[in-house]
Order: sequence, then structure tokens, then C-alpha cells
Amino acid sequence: ALPGKGFGMIAVRNICQGEPILKENPILLLSKDKKDRQTNPSLLEQFENLSESDQAKVLKLHHDNPDGKLHEKIQWIFEANTIEVTPANAVALYPMIPRINHSCSPNVVWSWQAGSPYTKQVRAVRSIAAGEELCANYIDSFEATFSSCSQRQVCLNHWKFVCQCEVCSLPEKERNANDLIRQKIALQHQLIPKYMANWKIEQAVAAARTKLELMMSIKNQMITTLPSALLELYEMCSLAKVVNL
Repeated sequence: ALPGKGFGMIAVRNICQGEPILKENPILLLSKDKKDRQTNPSLLEQFENLSESDQAKVLKLHHDNPDGKLHEKIQWIFEANTIEVTPANAVALYPMIPRINHSCSPNVVWSWQAGSPYTKQVRAVRSIAAGEELCANYIDSFEATFSSCSQRQVCLNHWKFVCQCEVCSLPEKERNANDLIRQKIALQHQLIPKYMANWKIEQAVAAARTKLELMMSIKNQMITTLPSALLELYEMCSLAKVVNL
């Protein structure tokens, strides 16, 4: 167990940026479609069909109902540890991925694989040294990533923990400065579609460039959203070129 965190994952060797670390298929699955839920096996039915070893893996995952009945435990474990399977409009429980703790400065990211939407692959988004904890961003959206420490904590309350990552643990002055950078990023992010809606392409390009520059100033914290920001600026510049700006 890790101090203040419980279980987690630690790199046992150096890992290169982009290297795949883990690939898993779900062991419990629920559709987001209510009609499908009525016809598909329940969580308890799925659990009972698992092997003993897989059942043990499920029951060892974090939950807040240790004294509940089996069906209650399964429900709590599922709600606390599931990951969205966007292409399949479902949510799923994986055996090992939930052991990866959160950080607002992540070093891994997971995603589904083309042709296999239920398979999740975990990759390193930067170089990771042996002995370093593997951490993902649980709230990896533009709105959440660009928000302040206190706002991110509101989102993280769903998992019932207080974030103590390297960003949220900064001294107050440095944390406030970090919040200000994120606020500036969020402003530029919001301005881009407003400029584009009025075909103010030069302003949109400037906002996309400023947004990217700000993100690069805290690169490790923004690393999962940087590809989208780079693509956004490229698209803005390409459009400006087409209209001869």
C-alpha cells in the first residue's frame, strides 16, 4: 500500500514515452442504454459467472461498503471503479486499471483500441523512472483540466478522496499561480469557438497560439490535452491560409 493512497501501481523498470504498459478487457460491463440493461445480465449475474480468481480481483477493489451484502458490494465496487467505454455506450470494470491512482500531472493515459472498443490499453505519456508511481488523470476533459485546484477537487469528490498530487500539494503561492495559468488557458479555449462563429479567423489563430503557449508552460500537467491543442492550432492556421490571411 502507498502512504495516504492505499493500493497503487509502481514502475518496476524505466518506461519510455508512448510505451504500452497494460492491456485489459472488462470483467463486468453495463450498457448505458436502459433497454439493454433490462435484457442483459445484471452485475451480480456477471459476477457469479466469473472464475474464482476474477471474483477475488473484483472484491479486492476499493469500495465503501465492506459490511454490505454481496450484491451491494458489487454495485459499490462497480460505481467506484468503472471506466467509460465511449464507442460502445457502456461503462466497464477492469481488473487492474482501477489500481492506477489519480494525478493532475499524469504520466499514463488509457484508451480503447481500434476494432476492439472494450479493450483498454494503458500507455506512458512521458518517460517514467523505475520506482515512480503510475498515475492517470481521472477528470481528463478540457473543462476539468483547465480548472482550478478547488474546482478539480469538486469533480474528484465522486471518488471520495482529496487530491494530494504534486500540483495540488504546491505551496499556496505557487498553487495560485498555477490556477491563474489554467484560468488563462480556459479563457483562450472559450474564445476560439466564439471567434470562429463570427469568422474572426485571425483572432481565433491568436487565441489558439496563446492557449498552446500557456499549456506548454506547464507541459507535464497538460500532456494529455496537448495533442488536441496542437491539432486545433494547425487547423486554425490551415483555414487562415485558405482564406489568404
